[in-house]
Amino acid sequence: MPTDFLELFWRIAVALGIGLLLGLERGWHQRELREGERAAGIRTFALVGLAGGLAAALEPHAGLSILVVALALISLLVLLLVREGWREGHHGITTEIAILVTFLLGAAAGFGELALAGSLAVLTALLLGHKQPMHRFVERLRQDELLAVLKLLVLSLVLLPVLPNQGYGPYDALNPYQLWWMVVLVASISSAGYFAIRIFGADRGMLATALFGGLASSTAVTVALARRAKTNPEIAGPAAGAALLASAVVGPRLALLIYIVAEPLLARLAWPLLGLVIGSLAASFLLWRGRDAKAEDLPLGNPFELGPALKFGLLLAVIMVAAEALPRWLGDSGIIAVGALAGMTDVDAISLSLASQVSDGHLAAEIAAWGVLAAVGVNTLVKAGLGWALGGTPFGWRMVIGNVLTLALAIAALFLPPLGGDAVATAS
Repeated sequence: MPTDFLELFWRIAVALGIGLLLGLERGWHQRELREGERAAGIRTFALVGLAGGLAAALEPHAGLSILVVALALISLLVLLLVREGWREGHHGITTEIAILVTFLLGAAAGFGELALAGSLAVLTALLLGHKQPMHRFVERLRQDELLAVLKLLVLSLVLLPVLPNQGYGPYDALNPYQLWWMVVLVASISSAGYFAIRIFGADRGMLATALFGGLASSTAVTVALARRAKTNPEIAGPAAGAALLASAVVGPRLALLIYIVAEPLLARLAWPLLGLVIGSLAASFLLWRGRDAKAEDLPLGNPFELGPALKFGLLLAVIMVAAEALPRWLGDSGIIAVGALAGMTDVDAISLSLASQVSDGHLAAEIAAWGVLAAVGVNTLVKAGLGWALGGTPFGWRMVIGNVLTLALAIAALFLPPLGGDAVATAS
């Protein structure tokens, strides 16, 4: 069978599959309507996706006009459906817009952009299927939260393009563009957990709330749960398990930050971060053992608030200067020292600072890995100490044992060969 035919068949098949996927979601959404009352179902969407794929696949032979005509006809169909819906008192146009998107995604598949079309189709289906959570999020969103996000986004979009992308200050360690970009990066990842709690609330249980809260701040989660265990000692075990689950999120969070800034450093830290996750999850499971409890709202600050963002930027600037200065005075041990000092308050800032040096070729990934792990280790011990001080002995001894064992596993994992080999991990 000719290769060209197989390629064309595959493109059209993907276009049809996109239509079936989005049609399945829309059909399920309208499943309670009688036959003939649905604006468009699985067959209609499948045919629209197929039409987009065929129009794009035939474009080399029939010219661009076939795609333009097909798009015009689909747009006319959408307008008629909208008009009919309004006439019947239905003012939502989500399904009609989804028809248009299905055609365009089918066309993208017909042009050979299979990965892009397929991934966007899945994201579109998820977007369509999460109507209730998204509406619930809008209902629970406070005005100050919305304004905080908008202010920081405006400042970022306005500032980033004009900020100088070069080093200033002592040792040329301060790059304004890089500093603010990292601030926005951390705020964006933290906001995922913060807004997840705002969407789902505390009624999902202590473990689920701690899991989301760990994305924003595992230390804040530990403090909140310790205080609750202090006033309610019978939940000390589940509360400690939930706090350790929040600590487990630190691993994936740091992995994402480091991967974005310096992939070679992640190759060296992959095993220790995995050890951190496995140890925290194991300790969390042993302490929790199915005894979930209803959570209370965690006192997490909005990561997009301008004040905390500026404070994190200042902390990051100080650590970046220290990470350049101390190694000049103390050698490689200076990296470990600045990591340990930074870990007393935060692990994101030192991780980003060292990852930036690795990316710029100023620091070997092997040395940077020890600095990051020093920060993680100190921060883990600080959380254990806070747990004992604020949560009392029943909560505290569980936190100390769980965190110490987790940290030991992470340190042991650092001696494993890096992912991708030594050449990748020590690249600078």
